[in-house]
Amino acid sequence: MCRPLVLSLFESLAVWATSLYLLSCANPRQPNTPARVEPSASTDSERWWYFLEESRIDRAVHDLSGQYRPSKLAIVHATLLSMSNQELKPDQTVVIDGGKFVAVGPTGQTAVPRDAKILEGTGRYLMPGLTDAHVHQEVSSSQHLLHLAMGITTVRDLDGHPWMLAMRDRIRNGRLLAPNVYLSGTILNAVPMEWYATVVRTPEEGRQQVRAQKAAGYDFIKVHNVLPLKTYLAIADEARINGLDLVGHIPQSVTIAQAVAAGQRTFEHLKGYILDRTLTLSTEDYVAATRGALVWNCPTLYTYVAQLRGQEARPRILTGPEMEYVSPRVRQRWLAIAEEPADPVQQGVFPLSLQVMRDLLPIHARFLAGTDSGGGYPLMVPGFALHEEVRLLVRAGLSPIQALEAATIEPARAMGREQEFGSIKVGKRADLLLLTRNPRLSISDLGKAIQSVVVRGILLGPADRERLLRAVHDIYAATWPGKNAQITGELITEIVQTHRQLAADSYVFRAHDLDELADLLAQAHRPEEADEMRRLAVR
Repeated sequence: MCRPLVLSLFESLAVWATSLYLLSCANPRQPNTPARVEPSASTDSERWWYFLEESRIDRAVHDLSGQYRPSKLAIVHATLLSMSNQELKPDQTVVIDGGKFVAVGPTGQTAVPRDAKILEGTGRYLMPGLTDAHVHQEVSSSQHLLHLAMGITTVRDLDGHPWMLAMRDRIRNGRLLAPNVYLSGTILNAVPMEWYATVVRTPEEGRQQVRAQKAAGYDFIKVHNVLPLKTYLAIADEARINGLDLVGHIPQSVTIAQAVAAGQRTFEHLKGYILDRTLTLSTEDYVAATRGALVWNCPTLYTYVAQLRGQEARPRILTGPEMEYVSPRVRQRWLAIAEEPADPVQQGVFPLSLQVMRDLLPIHARFLAGTDSGGGYPLMVPGFALHEEVRLLVRAGLSPIQALEAATIEPARAMGREQEFGSIKVGKRADLLLLTRNPRLSISDLGKAIQSVVVRGILLGPADRERLLRAVHDIYAATWPGKNAQITGELITEIVQTHRQLAADSYVFRAHDLDELADLLAQAHRPEEADEMRRLAVR
């Protein structure tokens, strides 16, 4: 899992890591759960409620996935912001068939198939679907629905596992209603990080892992904080040999200039610019090192919310509109975290990040909009997160159109996938947004301007978007009865039966969740069901 500099305090508060990890990034973290040192009845009960929520979310995702298919569609009389350039083109028609754009041009001059569904675009604006260039999908399947409802049609996941490869295939085959996924291999790091990273201690081990991840089908290689320079350079070289981009953190032993020279394609969280060990600005001339380099920074400014405390955090948790789509169980935990003291050093990272970006903007550095959401960090809500990141990019100095580019065409360019997505052009994947207002003038409330979303040619109109959001809201609102609630045998049986039924349709579950569920079932003296859950995992 990626570790933005601004998150380590929460990790220590949530018992997911210790303050030592901030320096070494060596301590383990389990997403969305306390470390199981001495499990108590209360923590076990809380985890049971998590699995009940998730089993119901998974069933909703599965059922909704069977109800939406690509359609032949024509959107007419719309103003187009294709993102291939910054021009607004009025009165345009976009035709979609087979999940791709098949015609784009002026209305009246662009043929519309007689059997196409017509969507009136008068007074509306079209732009590409949004991309969150830094997510994790290790906590809740609800983010599939939240992302789509908020116009995120593509995500770049930066800690891949075999079950995610299977999930990616299910999306591509039209069997899972979720954003398109581009997936890194499992994090490479020189020190253990529990189940979510692979340890490479030598250059040859690094090369071997690159080859293994290439063979498995991952899209790129991800490095983390702790890698000796020789191992890092070996990984970079092997990635180049195998035609894979190198992405991730700039390790503590590597300078920005060295990372640029090694060919690393994207830098996450402004690490290297802000030193991981001290949370201070690097003394390296990072402007000179970045000038002219074919690299993209994904600053994940949104992660600042994980550091909010007290009166800054409580109103957001209690009344923020995005919190309707967070479990009351999780919100209760976030409120407890909000009462913990703030760390001024950690809270100083956000202004440092703004400073770095303002230093880089005059040299026309490239940026990506990414959030690090989906990893269980506090106050971070998938889908809604990217809209805040776009606003923060403008606050950092990007123009509104540059911020939109960072969430559309720039991720495609950074991944070498510009022929697949990122702009509205014939032959590309049909991912787009139909908006009620000019996106260049609505950057502060872009989410509210979304009327319809199209992902892979699947139309999600206003009622469909509301349906996705309502599914998440209603499940969370109805499932958890309160802090002292105890799980019953009947509810445990529901969890097991739901997993069994969805597995019959090859639904893909998070392997680490199945392992934990199996442990809980074993503790509940249900060994046969525990063994069954372990067998469901894709490894």
